[in-house]
Amino acid sequence: MAYNGWSNWETWNTQMHMFDGLTARDISGNRTVTADDCKEFVRTFLDEVEGPNAFVADIIGGFMSEVDWREIAEHLNEDAQEDE
Repeated sequence: MAYNGWSNWETWNTQMHMFDGLTARDISGNRTVTADDCKEFVRTFLDEVEGPNAFVADIIGGFMSEVDWREIAEHLNEDAQEDE
């Protein structure tokens, strides 16, 4: 279900908390990013803070499977084009 102009709440929430104010270059070091770049950026962050709790890891994994990583990458790439 769409949420705040994004495909769903999980995508909006991830964009707002993890990517707001960042550029494609901040995430991948390149002018553009892919969906995999965005997912890896979040996964790297979570690996540092998640801890060994299997229950929490399962909840986070379920949440992340709902995120539309392509939509986030497209948003970041559109912002990069506008900044040129």
